[in-house]
Order: sequence, then structure tokens, then C-alpha cells
Amino acid sequence: MTNTPNLTLPLLEGNQAQKHVTVNEGLSLLDGLTQLVIESRTVTSPSGSEVEGSLYFLPVGAVNEWAGQGGKLALKVNGAWRFVVPKIGWQAYILAEELQTQWEGSTWVKRAYASSVNGAKTTHHIVEIDHVITPGTVNTTALAIPQYSLVYGVTGRILTTVSGTLTSWDVGTPGDGDRYANNIGLAQGSWINGPSFRILTYYNQPNIQLSATGGDFAGGVVRLALHYDILTPPNA
Repeated sequence: MTNTPNLTLPLLEGNQAQKHVTVNEGLSLLDGLTQLVIESRTVTSPSGSEVEGSLYFLPVGAVNEWAGQGGKLALKVNGAWRFVVPKIGWQAYILAEELQTQWEGSTWVKRAYASSVNGAKTTHHIVEIDHVITPGTVNTTALAIPQYSLVYGVTGRILTTVSGTLTSWDVGTPGDGDRYANNIGLAQGSWINGPSFRILTYYNQPNIQLSATGGDFAGGVVRLALHYDILTPPNA
């Protein structure tokens, strides 16, 4: 029996008996490989509890029913595992990491935006944290701007009312405390939309900083998101 070249769907043979078996297998493969949603790319062995239609990308070193299938997609079809080699350019959402990715021939590239034939890439990233405000005039958050990144801006939402003697607060970086937003209110539910005046390139790795105006912070919780691009040079 022959298969289609891209999704390896089984083709019917002339005068084949039990044609529904082949057709149903092909439909199951289409169901699993169209709009790829991968459960995980780090699991090395099936647990036995996977449901029909479960899809995994197998790392090198996979064992048991997945032994020797590293670098392939494993799809559970009719109670058994069917293995498919991904094609360059396939896109998939990885549930365990909440990432949209693209297959470049050797790995799934996180948040692929554009890529060249020799591996040069522009990738878009959004990193999000919840910051618990501590007392004082300035809070340095754990949200670090990666080296060589091109930053579009910072957005956010107040999850718990910002308390203290302050009248408002700003979002920025050390030395530029209101780079991304200023005069932000204190109420729960208030939001921040702080685009850069122009796309900024950071060669160091500063952390996003919160600065109180008119007094000090006492408490509160703020959700912050950093929006940026990373440029990756081509392969040798």
C-alpha cells in the first residue's frame, strides 16, 4: 500500500477489501495532523493513559513504544501509535508550553514569525509575570529585557489594588523610570498599554521597574507583559 507524500495518508488499492479501514485511518491522520496541537515535546515514554488523537513530538532518547522514533510526531490512532516525520514549515501549538512554533528541520522554533532558507529568524515574544508589590518608592520586577531584543512596549493589568501613600505610579527601566507608562491609577482592574515611542534595542539586560509618584508603595499585585522581537543570524 502506498502513502501520500506529505501527511503519509494511506491510499486505497484497486480491488482492496475492507476499504473502510484504510479510509478511517486516513481520516484519523488528517484529524491529528491538520491544525497541529502537540501535547508535549519533552515526554520520552507514553503513560498508557493517552486518549485517541493525542499528538506528541518525540525527543531523542524516547523509549518503550516510542523507542527509535526521536524527531517524529507520534499520533495515537485506533489505539496504536502512528509516527510521522514533520516537514519544514509546519506550524504547531505546544500545549505544555503554551507556545506557537514552527518546525525548521531540527527543532520547533518558538513563536516563529519569519525565517530564511539558511535559518535567519525574526521571532516575536511576549513574556508575562505577576509582580507582588513591596513597600518602598521603587520596585524592580523579575521581568528582564533580553539582550539584543527590540522592544515594542509593556502592557499590564492591576490584579489587586495598589496601596500606599502614592498618588500614581510609572513603568520603565532603571534610569528611565517612566519609559513605558506614567500616572497610572491604583484601582484594581486598571490597565496599562505602554508602547515604545520607537522600537528600542537593548544591549544590556535591564529589569522592568515600577516607580511610585507622590509617596510610597505599600502593596498590590500587577500583571505585566513585555512585547519584543529577537533577531537570529543565519547558520554557517
